[in-house]
Amino acid sequence: MRRSILFVFLLVACQPGRKENWNTGVDTPSLKRSLSAAREGGLFTLKEWPSDTWWDMFASEELSRCIVTALEKNPTLKAAEKRIQVLRNIAEQKKSKLYPHISFFTEDDWIRISKNGLYRAFNPNLNLDGNVIDFSLSFDYEFDFWKKNRNNFLAAFGKERAAAADAMQTKIVITTSVAAAYFALKTNQVKEVLFQELLEIYQTWKAITCVMSGSGLVSLIPVTNAEEKTEEVKKQLLATQEAIELNRHALAVLTGESPDEKKEWNAILCPASSVFILPEEIDINLMARRPDLVAVFWQIEAYAHEIHAAKALYLPSINLKGIAGFESLSWKTIFDFTSATASLIPFIQLPVYTAGEIAGIVGEKAALFHEAICRYNETLLKAFQEITDAIAVAETVALQKKAETRILQSAEERNRLVEGRFLCGLDNRFAALERKSEVVVQKIVDTDLTFAEYLAHIKLIKSLGGGYKE
Repeated sequence: MRRSILFVFLLVACQPGRKENWNTGVDTPSLKRSLSAAREGGLFTLKEWPSDTWWDMFASEELSRCIVTALEKNPTLKAAEKRIQVLRNIAEQKKSKLYPHISFFTEDDWIRISKNGLYRAFNPNLNLDGNVIDFSLSFDYEFDFWKKNRNNFLAAFGKERAAAADAMQTKIVITTSVAAAYFALKTNQVKEVLFQELLEIYQTWKAITCVMSGSGLVSLIPVTNAEEKTEEVKKQLLATQEAIELNRHALAVLTGESPDEKKEWNAILCPASSVFILPEEIDINLMARRPDLVAVFWQIEAYAHEIHAAKALYLPSINLKGIAGFESLSWKTIFDFTSATASLIPFIQLPVYTAGEIAGIVGEKAALFHEAICRYNETLLKAFQEITDAIAVAETVALQKKAETRILQSAEERNRLVEGRFLCGLDNRFAALERKSEVVVQKIVDTDLTFAEYLAHIKLIKSLGGGYKE
């Protein structure tokens, strides 16, 4: 009867828990249509994946210094590195469970024995006052037959790897943010100069109309029109100057410096490349190139090991403990062979009734596993969306830039012709100022599109993993 009850208990305790549906993944999306269309347009070239120093492609020493400083000083990156250290130490703690634990302890207790007590009853010659001296080594080891401890260690190791991938994703976000803020600053500095030039044109226009109105040659309407244009340009100039300050603050914080610190930047924005780089077989290799995907993958791996470790709680735990050392009532005999003491204690612990605790633990780990898979699916879809968005933006911006280049060239040619006619007395000053203002306005538009090209490069690099490789 007792054997039958024990057998039933073993069957109940060793139940693996409720079955789960593990098929929650999605098929890897395809980029064939977007990639083929991009390559046929002639705006993309097939090359290797971005390098881990992708910013060198812009050939800007100033930008390179900014990014290197950010990688050294940015507090968000430092926090990510400390997070890796935390999880590495946790993994070391879990790993220690795979090995025996040995401890040393010693004690020297002074005692006074009762003359009429139990000790004196067995040994009447025992001194009433004395010491109990103990030198011992303790031994504790859990046999990992069901790989519970190993799975806990592998889960902790997976979380450490996930944190390392997250840190790389943080690095990509920081470096691309620095590059975007840097080119935004350069763009606004160039636009500030252009708005100042445009303001001078309208101020000259306003001065001429005021003189003509005072002489009765024109009404006040041209004067008010000139004043309105002047004030509008002043407003745009102030907005640009505000943007410059905000760009300075953003760059300072990203590089780990005080936003109040004044740093000089040259107001030069070089033309961006109109050819974008796309590696081959993006959809096949993207998994190993996106640290956010790698991070979620390692989280899934960690939760899978935690499920196995949780299911091992249903099975018996087999441990071995031991103590070896010396014990004596006198320092003179503490290390004698006759003072040696030892014990060995094997024991087995088997859960019989836990009121659903183990099932709850297994269910929790399984839910976390499924949540991580859903998060991976979401991250994968967003990764492909970022790539297709970046390709679409790059195509549009490149075509807009080419069109704007032709528009600017036409405006400059008209300005040259009208300026010549003005010098020959064939056109008035207003016509020359209007054509000149048109050129400045088109230069502003062209500057914005140059910035958009830089942003398109940065977004494409970020969507491709920013040089990361698992």
